[in-house]
Amino acid sequence: MLAKLSGDIDLPVRIEAGEFGGLDARMRAVLVYAEKLTLSLSRMTEDDLAPMRDASLADEEILDVVMITSYFNHMNRIVSGLGVKLHSEQAEKQAELEKQRGA
Repeated sequence: MLAKLSGDIDLPVRIEAGEFGGLDARMRAVLVYAEKLTLSLSRMTEDDLAPMRDASLADEEILDVVMITSYFNHMNRIVSGLGVKLHSEQAEKQAELEKQRGA
């Protein structure tokens, strides 16, 4: 979805690789926070909110970031835990994206 919204097919791959160049300060702050929340939950502190506040995100926007990130993490764990596979159409789209990215 990020590739579609941005018009940049390689953006998700770059972000996954930790390459945030070309993104504005707000998006970089959101992505850094979402990555830590996803990968290092036990190390989260209130100080982790500061970069988003410094990038002019309002408290309501920060709450949205936390809730959306948490929801996706929750759903991914449920799906993975149940061994759910992509539908054939989804698998085809995923393969097409990976082909376009040169993966």
